[in-house]
Amino acid sequence: MLKSFFRKRIRPKALSVASAFIWLPFIFHASMGFAKTEQDIKAAYLYNFMKFVAWPGIEDQTEFNLCIIGDDPANEKLKMLDSRPIHQLSLHVEQFYTPSPNKRCHVVFVGESETKFLDKIIQFYSHTPTLTVSSTEGFIHRGGMIGFISLGNIIRFDINLKQAKNAQLSISSKLLELANQVEQ
Repeated sequence: MLKSFFRKRIRPKALSVASAFIWLPFIFHASMGFAKTEQDIKAAYLYNFMKFVAWPGIEDQTEFNLCIIGDDPANEKLKMLDSRPIHQLSLHVEQFYTPSPNKRCHVVFVGESETKFLDKIIQFYSHTPTLTVSSTEGFIHRGGMIGFISLGNIIRFDINLKQAKNAQLSISSKLLELANQVEQ
């Protein structure tokens, strides 16, 4: 009797959203193996961000490019993503120290060493379908698209949806639900 009472009270939509909040971080970590450090977590998140974003004309591409600009503690873990499959393409990871007009980047991770050049980097990629991601404080408020934040000992992320739309990128509602903050 009590079991049937609770069964009737559970709403499927609420349960699915709750399940996403509970299981998605585990799915993110599982894709990289067991995440042990902050850098492991950021790399796992970034890899999964790519799965939940749609780029225009991706079907015409031969490889998917993750460009790292500058130095960051997460760089070595990000480089380990090289050759992984993403959107039925092979992920190619390359590090630069300045934006390259000769290199097509689908995702740009801006390292902490580039804080004073952040506005120029964001401006460089703002009119291209390039997802910009960084751990730099206030990243989304300066025009970046996804910014890692630390809430105590938990790594989360904020999303600047307006900037992503301006760059013709479509971010899945599933990813938006998991964001700490979505700036519209």
